Amino acid sequence: MTPLAHTSQPKKSTLWNRWYTPNQWKLWARSANPAIPRIKTTMIVESLWQHIVLQHLLPRLRQTLADILNQRRSGRAKPLASWQVDFKADWVFHSKSDIA
Repeated sequence: MTPLAHTSQPKKSTLWNRWYTPNQWKLWARSANPAIPRIKTTMIVESLWQHIVLQHLLPRLRQTLADILNQRRSGRAKPLASWQVDFKADWVFHSKSDIA
């Protein structure tokens, strides 16, 4: 899936016509410029992704986990259904090792 897959057609054509032309490529693709080494460009991209992850994704993930962990059930658990009791008994029986 392309990064532009979720945008509308006019936006795609505008981006294509204004940015993805050979003349514009040299302006925004740093590694296309022979004066800027590719390693430096890679470091900048890695720094950008680190910023995105640390500043935007991790706080959201932490908040989601906190929300999930704080939604604990109160009271006692429901009793097992009859098929669950049978299944548990079979599981315990078969989990015991035959080797003495």
